[in-house]
Amino acid sequence: MLPILLLHPTQLMGQVLIQYSLLQVICITLGISLLSWLFVFIAMMMLMPFIPFTQHRTHQQQQAVASLAGTLAIARSPASAVCTFCVSCSSDKTQ
Repeated sequence: MLPILLLHPTQLMGQVLIQYSLLQVICITLGISLLSWLFVFIAMMMLMPFIPFTQHRTHQQQQAVASLAGTLAIARSPASAVCTFCVSCSSDKTQ
């Protein structure tokens, strides 16, 4: 209790404000990421009949393509995400 009494009230309030701000940043970041992914996923699922390479795929394969599109839409670096995806696919084929 003594260390808290030695703090100035504005310092104590600053710590609470930082914790509150961090929670806000986390919530906003998660919300934007999830909503962006969901929007792209739904849009891709609606556009599947019009995309030639997805017309004759199963529903599960179409969902995988839409999920990949949503992930690339929110990726910080889409080029590195595609590169990682290609490397993991090529390593699956060799096993």
